[in-house]
Amino acid sequence: MTSVRLPPLKPAELDERQSRFLKPFTSPKGAYPNVFGTLAHHMDIVDAWRDFGLYTMRNSALDPLLREIVVLRAALNAGCDYEWHHHRHIGLKVGLSDEQIKRIHDRRPMDAEVHNLLLAATDELCADQRLSDHGWGAMTAAFGVQRTIDVIFTVGAYVSLAMFINSCGVEVEGAR
Repeated sequence: MTSVRLPPLKPAELDERQSRFLKPFTSPKGAYPNVFGTLAHHMDIVDAWRDFGLYTMRNSALDPLLREIVVLRAALNAGCDYEWHHHRHIGLKVGLSDEQIKRIHDRRPMDAEVHNLLLAATDELCADQRLSDHGWGAMTAAFGVQRTIDVIFTVGAYVSLAMFINSCGVEVEGAR
């Protein structure tokens, strides 16, 4: 892991715009996730990214459990411990088991073929930045075009965020 290059802004350092952005993520004790405190250094990109991030996290046609399989594998492929840590917890909340998460991490097959298809597609997208003809055909046969596109953009969104997290050295909260 890269050392912290860009620390999250502290509450006393926030301007009004940054405070508004962080308010929904802020605990009663005033803490917010490090990734958002770090993103707050560049509010123009936050404003541009917000709708896209919310779409991939909450509004896509992809079932939340399937989304988390994709996000966890993308985080693993990107070497992003921060994303892995947070999405492991989200995965458990949406119904993934510890064993399923371990299989994703260890690159072992899952029990459901549809899960294996998502893992293969995520791996292909991360390695080649595209789905092969076989991958496209398998994904669209199983999920249809819209959900296949949602998978592509979900992988892209989380790999992009992982690049930011890894480059800035964002630490898991409480890691020190």
